[in-house]
Amino acid sequence: MENEKNAGKKRERSYQGESQKESAARPNGTLRVHVVDKAGDVVRHARVKAYLVPSVGAEGAAPAVAPISGETLDTGDFVESVPAGTWNVTAEALGKVSVPQNVTVIPRCETVVPVELAIALTIQYRPSRSGGGHDDSPFSPGHSIIVATAQYDSLPQDLLEFEWFISDGSILETGEATGGAEIHIDTSGVRGKIDIEVRMSELSTSKGEK
Repeated sequence: MENEKNAGKKRERSYQGESQKESAARPNGTLRVHVVDKAGDVVRHARVKAYLVPSVGAEGAAPAVAPISGETLDTGDFVESVPAGTWNVTAEALGKVSVPQNVTVIPRCETVVPVELAIALTIQYRPSRSGGGHDDSPFSPGHSIIVATAQYDSLPQDLLEFEWFISDGSILETGEATGGAEIHIDTSGVRGKIDIEVRMSELSTSKGEK
């Protein structure tokens, strides 16, 4: 009888060991987190965090899996190969934090998680007072100088820096002033429209850029 009990315990231990090994060998899936702002524009260098939600089945708790974290690329994507299961995902940038989401990652498949952060960034245009005239459209340069100002609802300005891009003309600011929320664009000699773009990022870490 004692031998039978021992044999039963050995069989039980063997079965549990095989179950854990099988769970650990469970194939991975791909977790792709795509972060955008209110306007649908991608958010670069957003901080993404995710952890596997514990699940307890008939065979006991699944093996522990370490949380993952990282930053989005220039495409607004954070991509990681992770064990299949339910993952809790959050993203943060420029003082804004997303609502946590639980998503199911399927083995050998890519699971895309769209995340929207409450970041708003627009550009306001006006002619420089020194330019004279009345046409304040940045796309029809009736003035020699246009003032472009970044409008945002995020961190205080002293914690932010801006990177400006223009298709024509020249930015009059130099040095550190080029990273401010407002620039002056010399449009002398420009014919046609001017495309103006700005990117915003956290000054201290240069992270959370959109």
